Amino acid sequence: MTKSILITGCSSGIGLDAAHGLKAAGWRVFATCRKPEDCARLEAEGLESFVLDVADQASLESGLAEASRARAEHSTRFTTTRPSPAPVQ
Repeated sequence: MTKSILITGCSSGIGLDAAHGLKAAGWRVFATCRKPEDCARLEAEGLESFVLDVADQASLESGLAEASRARAEHSTRFTTTRPSPAPVQ
């Protein structure tokens, strides 16, 4: 299973570098930032991104819900099932 990480402050600097570095290392990265236009740029760079402002409680709750939802959808989409073995007679 792919490891996932949520990184805040990805519009520039250390957050941006960490997001790209971890994605290149095979992690599923949720690269967050405060401005929608920065999120759009990150998505154009191949990262999963959404708005999250750590100074705003509602934004934190929404951002964490978004990451949880995306992980759950991804897990469900890539879960495989095995057929049950035939009963022994």
